[in-house]
Amino acid sequence: MAGPRRKLKDLPRKYWRLWIATTSNELGDGMMAATTPLLALALTRDPFEIGLVTASAYLPWLLFSLHAGVLVDRWNRMQIIRWTQSVQMLAVAIIAVLLATGALEIGLLVVLAFIIGTADVLAGNAFQAVLPQMVSKEQLQQANSAQYTAQTVARSFVGPPLGSALFSVAAIVPVVGNAVTYAVSILSLGRLQVPTSERASRGTFRQEIGAGIKYLVRDRLLRTLAVLLGANNFCNQFAAVTLVLVVTTSLGLPAHMFGIALTAIAAGSILGGIANNRIVQSVGEGATLIGSLTATGLSFLAIGFVDDFASLAALLIVVGFSSVQWNVLTVTIRQESVPSELFGRVNSVYRLISWGTIPLGAAAGGLTAALIGIRATYPIAGALRLLLLAITAHLLIAGLRSLRATLATADTAVDGSRDKP
Repeated sequence: MAGPRRKLKDLPRKYWRLWIATTSNELGDGMMAATTPLLALALTRDPFEIGLVTASAYLPWLLFSLHAGVLVDRWNRMQIIRWTQSVQMLAVAIIAVLLATGALEIGLLVVLAFIIGTADVLAGNAFQAVLPQMVSKEQLQQANSAQYTAQTVARSFVGPPLGSALFSVAAIVPVVGNAVTYAVSILSLGRLQVPTSERASRGTFRQEIGAGIKYLVRDRLLRTLAVLLGANNFCNQFAAVTLVLVVTTSLGLPAHMFGIALTAIAAGSILGGIANNRIVQSVGEGATLIGSLTATGLSFLAIGFVDDFASLAALLIVVGFSSVQWNVLTVTIRQESVPSELFGRVNSVYRLISWGTIPLGAAAGGLTAALIGIRATYPIAGALRLLLLAITAHLLIAGLRSLRATLATADTAVDGSRDKP
């Protein structure tokens, strides 16, 4: 990935419109990341039911991911983003109305979280699919770093403390704020369009899903990344579903400190996003990915034994820093290696494997906390992460070497064809 440093000002204007849209969207999501567990906590003290709210938001990845990939490759991707964000805005507005009327119940919160998550399956895939159509391949790493850094600031650094602070004023305020951010996102995109990818004639849904599955299964690196991320996301949610209880119950802190805990993760993520290009260029892709997974696993182990907020926050900063290294680099790898006309389907298979484990992790974490204790989830998840990395590290390195060799050969062939008279 080493190469000349590229400046943010070189990125095209349409990219920045997308950047504004995603940043606004992430700000609202960040507010709700703190607000939703607090809403659930206000409705029930059962850790399993709290975990169920989180699980319902991610269950659509298991149910609809593959079909969403076909739609992203078939339909206008910008229009998908606009429509899905409109659905999310409406669902959040319904939560606000239920709060205002005193009619919100844990079951309704689960259902609305499921609707928002279903729309996010389409929107998230489409957002990643349009980015390579807005910037050159050489700009992808820079564009992803800029986008992830801004999203992290909005979603994790500003959004959670703002959401928890506004929740302490009135539960409805951060919910309304989330609806407004969806509206800002939609307006910032306006009528922005991207080129339509060339693709073969349509087959049936099953045939097109099969094409995406076949591509990912045959690609050693993408296959390894998907399995790793799926297991790691299971572990993340297995542990993180209890974070609100660790802060408010184990450490005995007020509710707004949960937002500060999420902000600690964000602070690490911001630093990680800023440093990402330099780290990758200095130590390489393999060391970056393995170092990221190792640091996160060790931090999870340690979180299970801390008894003060300062130590917890320091470990969460490490988690944020290391996680963003993985996120930015693996998204760039997918965007580089998968053809645009297949990206939606391949990405949907990848995200089904990786994100589909999140509701399972959330449910399992909530159940484990209820049976064993809320402090058990983080060390269990950390041990599982480190074990998986030890098993798959050699596959990850081999896959990266193969990808770089393939891309180098392709670039040489293109350059050679240009030199011909």
